[in-house]
Amino acid sequence: MKKNIISIIVPAYNEEENIARCISKISSIMNTLNSSWEIIVVDDGSKDKTIPILNKLKNSQDNLTVIAHDTNMGPGAAFRNGFKAAKGNIIITIDSDLSYSPEKIPLLLKYLGKYDIVIGSWNKNGARLLNVPLDRVIISKVAHFLDMLMLGVNLSSLSSFFVAYKSSVIKNIPFKSNGFDAQCEIITRIYRKRYKIKEVPVNLAWSTDRRNKSKLKLLKEIKNRIALWARLNIK
Repeated sequence: MKKNIISIIVPAYNEEENIARCISKISSIMNTLNSSWEIIVVDDGSKDKTIPILNKLKNSQDNLTVIAHDTNMGPGAAFRNGFKAAKGNIIITIDSDLSYSPEKIPLLLKYLGKYDIVIGSWNKNGARLLNVPLDRVIISKVAHFLDMLMLGVNLSSLSSFFVAYKSSVIKNIPFKSNGFDAQCEIITRIYRKRYKIKEVPVNLAWSTDRRNKSKLKLLKEIKNRIALWARLNIK
């Protein structure tokens, strides 16, 4: 049987406080698995010390690749370039701020044999929200309801960044979105192609640092979402 190669794609923007810990935790989990693996961090135009930290880490970790955007382009653009660079037959995406725990990576992999994509969802029974502001929870739930209504996708999450894909699937899914609406576009396109999708409950935990610096440009996100609905529903 061909041995799996797993590519973990981590988009990052101004994560100097978290990025080294994130790489360490992912590496610790991956070292327990019987697979070859790589980590691809896509720095999306960070203005802090994220890049110097990553470059230092590269010197001691051969399976770490760093892709740097000159300007902030959005997580969708980071995923697109990460997918292109990935060498694995399995691709996992995860937030750099550890909102989702790398300890759940084996849970995603557990189901990937029978399914084409496995989504870690905080909306599934058994998952918990930890330290997430109430206004963000409400906005997320309203956005999810509207996504399902407008796109006809019956899933508990269309926005989770914690996802495992078969490379043969995700590398053949074209998507145009560069911002936070990219994940909704990716999952909708996969859903409509009738690939097998599994959702598993995973906790979503915000650090105090993320609560303090999190800013949601609501008007911009609403405009992007409406444009996405229109684009995906054009026959």
